[in-house]
Amino acid sequence: MINLVNDFLTNADKKDIIKCVKGLVHYPLKHDRLGFRITKEDKKLLYDKYFHQIMVHTFKIVNELPTTEMLSLCRFFTEFSKGDIWLESACNLLSSNIVSTEAHLLVVELEKFFSEFNRVPDFISACIDDSEIISDSSQLFLESRARLLANVPHYVANVKRENPSYFTVGSHFVKNILSAFERVSNTSQNTYQLLGLIVSHLCLAGYSKYVSDFIVEQGQHNSADIWSKLLIHTNKKSMEICLASLAKECPTPQKYYALLSRFLEMSSPSFDSYMRLCRRLFYIRQFKSGNTVRNIFNSFFMAVSKCETLEKSTCLATRVDEDLGLPALRVWSDINSIQTASLERRIYLSQILISWIIDFRDPVRANLSINLSNDHLLPDVLNGISNHLGSPRIEIRTLGMVIGEWIVKIFDWSPGDENQKLKFDYEELNFLSHIRPYFVPLDEAVDAESGDHSSVPIQTPSSLESPKIALNLLECKIKNENCETAKQALHKLDSDDDPDSDNDSLTPLPSISSSNCYNKAPFYLRECLDGMLLSKVEDNPVNIACTMSAEKLIYAHPEAAQELALEFARVLVHIEPPVTPDPEQIARARHDALVAIGVVAPKKCARYLTSEFCQSGYSIGQRMNIISSLTDIACKLYGGKDALLSQRFSSNHQIANNDAVTANNDHKGKTRRFCKKRPPSSYIINKFAPFAGEFFFPLLKSIPQLSLSSAKGPFAHQDASLLASLLASLGTIYACSSLSSVQARMADELINLIPLFHRHPEPAVRRALHIVVGTVITTTPLEILSSKPELIFRKSIFLSGSKKNSVESTISSWLKSCSLSDSDAECQLLASNSLSALCERFLEWNHSKQ
Repeated sequence: MINLVNDFLTNADKKDIIKCVKGLVHYPLKHDRLGFRITKEDKKLLYDKYFHQIMVHTFKIVNELPTTEMLSLCRFFTEFSKGDIWLESACNLLSSNIVSTEAHLLVVELEKFFSEFNRVPDFISACIDDSEIISDSSQLFLESRARLLANVPHYVANVKRENPSYFTVGSHFVKNILSAFERVSNTSQNTYQLLGLIVSHLCLAGYSKYVSDFIVEQGQHNSADIWSKLLIHTNKKSMEICLASLAKECPTPQKYYALLSRFLEMSSPSFDSYMRLCRRLFYIRQFKSGNTVRNIFNSFFMAVSKCETLEKSTCLATRVDEDLGLPALRVWSDINSIQTASLERRIYLSQILISWIIDFRDPVRANLSINLSNDHLLPDVLNGISNHLGSPRIEIRTLGMVIGEWIVKIFDWSPGDENQKLKFDYEELNFLSHIRPYFVPLDEAVDAESGDHSSVPIQTPSSLESPKIALNLLECKIKNENCETAKQALHKLDSDDDPDSDNDSLTPLPSISSSNCYNKAPFYLRECLDGMLLSKVEDNPVNIACTMSAEKLIYAHPEAAQELALEFARVLVHIEPPVTPDPEQIARARHDALVAIGVVAPKKCARYLTSEFCQSGYSIGQRMNIISSLTDIACKLYGGKDALLSQRFSSNHQIANNDAVTANNDHKGKTRRFCKKRPPSSYIINKFAPFAGEFFFPLLKSIPQLSLSSAKGPFAHQDASLLASLLASLGTIYACSSLSSVQARMADELINLIPLFHRHPEPAVRRALHIVVGTVITTTPLEILSSKPELIFRKSIFLSGSKKNSVESTISSWLKSCSLSDSDAECQLLASNSLSALCERFLEWNHSKQ
């Protein structure tokens, strides 16, 4: 076999190459194809050493001789070779220094491997077969194979391609791999170990959201047994990123328990790791939405109820109490946590405490006859209520009252006398909507009926099964409520005050300015948005701090900013800025924040701003701000203003010596230059191109209305200024739209504006028109001019003459006329420059046809 491989590597005959490849590559190897018997040692030598050399040599030959027959040889390689060895060799080839054509050919074959041939099941089967052979180091082998499969997109990412790759869509890639699990026939322990490691490395590679979505969806329609068996094999590095997403996204605790039941067995080697993960999710992480807390405690109750013996049930229940529940109560009652933690953090800790009691402890005591005493909890509960009531923040005091009443009631610590029961008088604040749904067990919430404030809100089945159960309903109003209630509390008696005491003789303490407390930069986008909504004079420091921090927060949290894009845009367009000694700084910060929102959410922001611009009732200043924001968003997405200024006439301006025309033989030594030499343009990733139409065409529709109002009337000069800014903005948007599919249509629409404004009475409008036409002439790619030369070279425009008739003209003749006869000197200069640029583009276009 070694001689056959060596002959193949040195042979140049096409027929011999094809014959050798089809014999050596086809898996499994058969002696009737090779002509001789092959031993296990030969197989190991082939796949460990020679397969990679054969693949490198084959792709090199195919690259040099890309005939149909040779390309089909690559297809044979991909379809019939050993799956794991082929994928390993392909990734090694991509990471080596191969020519770009070979890399593109290899990426095409990789796409076929995952999509057309769907060889992921073959890859898994081959890995399982190999792991059974090398049983001593099977764990390391399976780990390397799982890492290889999950990191294929990272190998492909360095290969530049004109069209998007199959691997750029993460959801398709993950779905293709995970859907292959059910088609794997081998159900050995090594199989589930490999599948679990693949899930781990997919999560570590950044696909945890897609992985959890797929597993939850499959668990709803099919049996969760296969996922339960493989998830137990996820490695410790990826356990948090994988299981935290599942806990958050699973719609019901039953589905979550079905997926993670093997983690909840105390005999499992992963039980301790899972308990540490739960503590981390409770006391280090924080989830504002989803079912994380309730899924975890309900699943522990199901695990306790399904233990084989009462002893095991008691042991597991005690472990959950000591490791998860009691720490929640102690942190909730701790004075340091009450004084230093944010309100959102205290709400999350309260949700953990309530869920521990209502979803785990109470049903365990009621249904399983396990004696979990409540008496030892009383000191911590009373201490927590007292510490909450001692807080100067009304929200914290209210939180202690509500939860204290509920705990005392559910643990039946109140005496029989109705007048001696623990009862507080408090105001129903908005943030309590995040707490009250947790007071209802999930199996009883469906039948809950609405009542007064002390009753539980109605919970429909859909709201219970949704990952967003009533935890983020009124977040946007929490901050405003805090400010209002804190001020009202100064004029009300506290629960510890004596109404009969005489405090008139006491000298009041000096008031503490709230600016030191509230003018700190916000940490969360919602907090920033709420601060910008404050309108009272005393809230100016908060508003200013939030306004100055908005841009930085938006860029730091782009995904969250996309969800709040419309709310931010409304505030920045409609709400008046705060009163400040430096209004220009605030105006600049608001503009930068609006541009940042447009950069992270271009489509949403463009549709909102363009629709608002076209509405009536806006001031000139507001509409000017909208125009400047849209323009800066386009420039930012294009790559910045520096990239825009450095844009060349053409993306493929690579004509040798096209800047010189040599004279006849009598003047061989003379060269006449028509234009300056231009270096080839640098490559720019244009993120604006997909959204160019969303910005351009809605603004274009508002031009006829502005055209009429800017020609006559008492405010014509203001409308003319707005119209000039709009035209200049359209020109900038067009310049940023290179590589856009609608660029040719945009150019045609801009040229059609010439008859509308060429005789406008306001010079500013005519200047803007010349800027637009010059932009079209200088920035239109040569590809568009080659396909549609009539766009600027032979375009017929009908200009209205002195007598109400139309005269057919061309762009060049109109520019020449303006450069000579326009009443405005700047218009003449702009027309002259545009005419020169038009001549240069004509020579460039004419030269490209030769």
